[in-house]
Amino acid sequence: FPLDRLIPQRALFEKIACQSEVVVIGKVLSKNSQFSDDATTIFTDYDFEILEVLKSQFVNLNAGKVITTSRHGGRVLFNNYVIEVRDRGFKNLKVGGNYLLFLNYLPDSDSFVPRGSVSTYRIQGNRFMKNSDSKNTLFQKEDDRLSNLATFIREISPRCHK
Repeated sequence: FPLDRLIPQRALFEKIACQSEVVVIGKVLSKNSQFSDDATTIFTDYDFEILEVLKSQFVNLNAGKVITTSRHGGRVLFNNYVIEVRDRGFKNLKVGGNYLLFLNYLPDSDSFVPRGSVSTYRIQGNRFMKNSDSKNTLFQKEDDRLSNLATFIREISPRCHK
């Protein structure tokens, strides 16, 4: 389906694209899970190679740059026990997988965080699907074209803050 035929989803994508500081397509190179500084939460840092920048505010990004994106959840070894935390809204990213990410920039740590549970889409060929176990999905079919969405995001981004 062309994106312009999916009117309710179009409005939701416009909202999340406008609320995000960065929208990129890329590939996960590696991941590292660890405890937070206060040891109350597990999170995972992903090294993400940017293949295409659809939107970038406040930070200079280009294809080929590797960024770190951090997410809730992960698996760590502690005192010979494996501790795993999962967040249904933030399904783990797979190393080697391609994704469309809606992110915000954290200058203090020079990293990027997802813009809510509707911020990550797995890419297969020219198709994308929500990367979440959550039932709250924007697209439920796997026949949505990535190229339509990328064009849409590029077109609406200049209008977001007017």
